Amino acid sequence: GFLHSEDMLRLTRGTRGGGDLASATLDSIIKPAHFVPPTKKVDEMFDYFQRNNTRVAIILGEYGEVLGIVTMKDVVKFIFGEISGRMVGQEYYNVQDENSYIVPGEMRLTDFYNLTNFDIGDKVMTTIGGVAFRLFDSLPKVGDMVTHDGYQFIAQEVKGLRISKIQVSKIALRDQHKQGEQALISEAPIVEQETPEEIESATQQKTEGPVEQETGTGGEIGNESAVSEQVDELPAQQPDKDRRVE
Repeated sequence: GFLHSEDMLRLTRGTRGGGDLASATLDSIIKPAHFVPPTKKVDEMFDYFQRNNTRVAIILGEYGEVLGIVTMKDVVKFIFGEISGRMVGQEYYNVQDENSYIVPGEMRLTDFYNLTNFDIGDKVMTTIGGVAFRLFDSLPKVGDMVTHDGYQFIAQEVKGLRISKIQVSKIALRDQHKQGEQALISEAPIVEQETPEEIESATQQKTEGPVEQETGTGGEIGNESAVSEQVDELPAQQPDKDRRVE
């Protein structure tokens, strides 16, 4: 059978068996063993554990050999993934800004994603330090930098043969902000200041404009006067003698 640690603690504290360890036997606290075949489905183990009021089962092969054990925690972890009450390394991380974080190398990728929302994954590595180590392709020195898929990794601390602290920044978003600022600057109109000489010249042109127009008008009037004089000089037309006067 199985012996659970909490049963031992209850026995030593006197909540079960009177607290007399000298007279207590394993029969009073031992749990019976349950056996399942290796072909049993994982989702069926929930009902099996509940029905048999147990949290562990022994896996037996076809020849009666023990292949291993399976617990309720194993089943939950297999279905829902890693479940932890705390984030590994959460007391050590440092937020530079919303796009840059300094975290311990042993921080799990799931915890790192929950903290930063950075979409960084790996088929082999399970920690952010492991991902950085694979990208560096060797043990980096402090200050070494590598970029990958829009993210920048800078080794902040190296202890022994592992990356103990790493800075991860999202560089793609920063570049977009810089490009946008440069575009706004380039699109802004350039206003040149006029020199005093240019201002004085423009003022004179505005002043002389109406005078030229008046001069032109005067010329037209003079032409009309000349035409009138030519008309006056023409000989008067004599009346036709043959015209009948009524």
